[in-house]
Amino acid sequence: MSFLDKIKTKIEDTEKGKNPQEAPKEGKIPSDFSQLDVDIYENSTEIVIYAPMPGATIDDLDISVEDQNDIITIQGYKNLVLVDVKEKMQLLRQECHWGGFYRQIILPSEIDVNGVQAQLVNGVLTLRLPLLRIVGNGKKKIEVKGDS
Repeated sequence: MSFLDKIKTKIEDTEKGKNPQEAPKEGKIPSDFSQLDVDIYENSTEIVIYAPMPGATIDDLDISVEDQNDIITIQGYKNLVLVDVKEKMQLLRQECHWGGFYRQIILPSEIDVNGVQAQLVNGVLTLRLPLLRIVGNGKKKIEVKGDS
């Protein structure tokens, strides 16, 4: 199935009320969750996703690949590190989002879930998704490595 066919299918599913991007399998995304910002690159062997997430630790992340290895889900929680400042001072402006985040990305190609690498270093998540030569099925939890 081509990338455009995948998009068309997702649009049709949305119109039928079956959009997987609206909610994780456990239920609806809370309204205070934000969308995670990402940069996505591709070369001849892999897709690489970069996502800044200051305040998040490895234990705060849940990353999985599903639907024939072409949809990646990243969800987690960004903690405000300076909680004492927030409690002692009046908030004048808040431009940073702290708390839950969720992002589901339709990949342009199937990937090899057994070769996926995830690393969280200095508040930036890097996902390396090797392109798959043979289509696979199912869902696999991705282990994140790096500094806590």
